[in-house]
Amino acid sequence: MSHQYEESNYQKEEVDSLKLLLFRVLNKNQLVILSEIPKNTSMSISSLLRNIEKNFRIPLSTLKLNAKILKEIGLIEFGDSNPVRLTKGGMFVNKILNNPKDSNLFRNSKSNIK
Repeated sequence: MSHQYEESNYQKEEVDSLKLLLFRVLNKNQLVILSEIPKNTSMSISSLLRNIEKNFRIPLSTLKLNAKILKEIGLIEFGDSNPVRLTKGGMFVNKILNNPKDSNLFRNSKSNIK
């Protein structure tokens, strides 16, 4: 029982540290883009960015630059007339930023199989 508590506490510390790192590495505009993609799953990148521009009053040119950066680092995908979407890495980042108390983030999926 004590071992499980220590493991759970350690994983929470890992998630908290990773969350702090992500908030330092990603800027406010990138965080907005990442958080809006799951809410707008059928939008093109252009439509999404215009929507963010209108709702958050962020210049479109700034949003385009930050979307390009997110694509380059592998957190989002867009282009070829496909809707913008989070990659697996982008989904993982969103999960950490939105669920900091989830200690299951680092567990091996095989260990959850009973």
